[in-house]
Amino acid sequence: MTGCTVPPNDRAPDAAQKFSVPTDVGPHLLRRLRNGSLDPTMVVSGDTVWRAIRVGGRAATVRYRQGGVGLVDVAAWGAGAEPAVAAAPLALGLHDDPTELETLAGPYPTLGETLRRVGAPRLGGSHSLVEVLVPTILGQKVQTRSAHTSYRDLCRRFGDDAPTWSNDAPPLRLPPDPIRLADATYHAFHHANVERRRAVTLIEVARRATLIDGLIATRSPREVRVALQQFPGVGPWTAAVATQLVCGDPDAVIVGDFHLPNIVAWVMAGEPRGTDARMLELLAPFVGQRGRAQVLIGRTGHRPPRYGPRLSIRDIRHV
Repeated sequence: MTGCTVPPNDRAPDAAQKFSVPTDVGPHLLRRLRNGSLDPTMVVSGDTVWRAIRVGGRAATVRYRQGGVGLVDVAAWGAGAEPAVAAAPLALGLHDDPTELETLAGPYPTLGETLRRVGAPRLGGSHSLVEVLVPTILGQKVQTRSAHTSYRDLCRRFGDDAPTWSNDAPPLRLPPDPIRLADATYHAFHHANVERRRAVTLIEVARRATLIDGLIATRSPREVRVALQQFPGVGPWTAAVATQLVCGDPDAVIVGDFHLPNIVAWVMAGEPRGTDARMLELLAPFVGQRGRAQVLIGRTGHRPPRYGPRLSIRDIRHV
């Protein structure tokens, strides 16, 4: 009996490339695009990240693997494999330069210590604005755990199984298909615990998916933020989160967040409670790098004292 070193259902990638990268670059940078442990579109396993994405409507399963110091191997399967690999430098943040923050954070001992411990945050990006907007809209004014559960459920209903031609690939689900979202009624989102307000926003964004995704090719991150806020249901918080994740915008300040003003006020000024106005005042010395400074402040590990009970999760799935 002749042995077979490659199982029959395991095939070479449809596209692959090795990238020489700075020492602080690796698959770990993609974790910011992961929507919690329930996210069926991404699996993190040691030094390897698997993602299911759509590029120009074509599906791909992408594997990012640390190939040694200063090297990342990227391989992809499916009809969207080639553009997925071509988008890898953006996903890995190779366009980004975090060194300016190191200079600006120098006078602040807590930030300086964090920089020495974890380094300046490098901001990667994404090929699709709509793909990031969907989970971001789900996160509007709800607990993070609830938003992550809703995203998983929408992937199950409006997504598809990702291409699986590699034996070591985990089972992944593609993100919700904008075409199917656009054709849905708001009632179809109740099973995912998404009320009418967010559902309508998701439907309208999906109907304009081509226009929205085209923004990142023709406009600056600031212009993208302004343009996004012209869509009903997309405010400053949603626009800033999306452009920081998609464009790697270092100055995308996230305002309107329940926790961030308190964390920034506590780390920067020892104040247990803050407002958006106070946060912007404290971040003023970091203009040009305010979004990256927010990320660094979050990585200090310092959190203000909690007061009062936590918010309960509202469940409308059976209403």
